[in-house]
Amino acid sequence: MQDGLPAEQALKACSWVHFHANRTEEVLAPLKGDLDGFLAFLSREWGWVITQCGEKIFVDENKDFCVCPLRQAQKMPPLLCNCSEGFAERMFSYVLNRPIRATVIASILRGDKSCKYEIVL
Repeated sequence: MQDGLPAEQALKACSWVHFHANRTEEVLAPLKGDLDGFLAFLSREWGWVITQCGEKIFVDENKDFCVCPLRQAQKMPPLLCNCSEGFAERMFSYVLNRPIRATVIASILRGDKSCKYEIVL
């Protein structure tokens, strides 16, 4: 990859394209600083199943298909899940106004039943 970035980091950084193309900041602006409201939004609007355990939030997209905007591509490599990981980080970081770490812990492309993330606050 360019600039010596590992592929995982480069794909994670590419999430800004999807974040901005979907006007995510505008959608999330009313929820800025409101973690409970944001989690309720994710559950209500996107159908995500959310479990909070201290400083960790476990998110299950609760779908049996890949929601990635690139899902039309044939034989998508699981490496593309790093972009979704970056998107989750961007959303949580935006709402909480501080850096948040997200990790994909399961994904359709990796053979799991749904896509799941661990968010560390």
